[in-house]
Amino acid sequence: MEEKKKKPKKVRLSEEAISEAMWSEAETINGIPISAEEKLVILRSEIIDISKKIAKSKRQRSKNFWNANLFKSRDEYPLIEVLYDYFQVAKQIDSIPSFSKYYDYGKFGRHNFPPAMFVDKGGLVKEIWSVDLADSVFMIFQIWNTERKKEERLRIKRKNLQVEEECLRLIEHHKSKTRTADHNIELMEEMIAAYQKLGSLAKLEQALGTEVSRESFRHLVRVPPELKELVDNGKLSSDPIIATEIAIHATDYFEWDQEESGIKDVISLAKDMAKTFKANLSLRREFFTTKDDYSKPVTNSKTSELKEIFEEWPVKESKYEWERGDRTQNQYRFIVFYSKVIGAVRFVRRWEYEKGRRISFALASQMIDEIKQNGNVKEFLQEHQDKFND
Repeated sequence: MEEKKKKPKKVRLSEEAISEAMWSEAETINGIPISAEEKLVILRSEIIDISKKIAKSKRQRSKNFWNANLFKSRDEYPLIEVLYDYFQVAKQIDSIPSFSKYYDYGKFGRHNFPPAMFVDKGGLVKEIWSVDLADSVFMIFQIWNTERKKEERLRIKRKNLQVEEECLRLIEHHKSKTRTADHNIELMEEMIAAYQKLGSLAKLEQALGTEVSRESFRHLVRVPPELKELVDNGKLSSDPIIATEIAIHATDYFEWDQEESGIKDVISLAKDMAKTFKANLSLRREFFTTKDDYSKPVTNSKTSELKEIFEEWPVKESKYEWERGDRTQNQYRFIVFYSKVIGAVRFVRRWEYEKGRRISFALASQMIDEIKQNGNVKEFLQEHQDKFND
């Protein structure tokens, strides 16, 4: 009885082999047959697959996404740029062009295209591709081109970066800025909630239908999570106010908006700025120039009084979960640990101990504004003396 011949196992090409095949005229790669038709089918599938991923999410693409064949260069021009021009001609004449026709309108030469596209003088492309593929190519090109321009801007910013100059700019912004939160606390809270739900500044702008100024929306919710953790844990700077301003400034310097690739740049600048502030006393003094000099040492009597307040109302900084409208950790740290204004510290600790929740963002902001302006909270305490039962 004659033995049946075993069918050879189908071996799939690796990503590297497929990439090599796209730009090769060979009909086998690593001993595996691959026709021009198969190459064009693979490229078409890649275009469709990537366009679907873009339509599904506008967030930063993964490294695998940007490593696709479409974004690889051939004589300095990425394939997506070449195909974008090719399909512009296709749209113009309302059909897949032969290369003799393309050369009448297009700007690229034969060497910029995969060899498989020239089989049967381009006739094979007409069989496998259609003008409908143009919309996918255009969508991909727009995303790629936006990212390319952004990366070029970042490259220039990296090259021109002067840390001490950025520290001086931060001080200038800190003294002159006008924040949304200073005028409309409810609006700032709504923006924070919307940002947390949508996940990026770009999506927030899209939802609102208008541009959102980074300067007016200065909040830690926008900085990379790793950097926010450094701020919250006091590891960027022991001073929460400087730490917050540095984190936001570094984020905005690189125009960061949830891109995975930009996190390293943002954190590196933030750390360098924090080191510069720490090493330069004059910068710190300039940052904190107010009517009250917080750099003066705390007297023994004040230290004892603060200790008594902490013991009488033993509430930890983050004992209660944050809810919309609550004060932030940075507000708490400024009032309790940085300003050391007895009346303000007592009010916050007692409130949170007796009420069993965080003091409001609005009340904390009012106290901080008065501390910065007058060095005390006399007017605040007079206005809110009825908050407790005694």
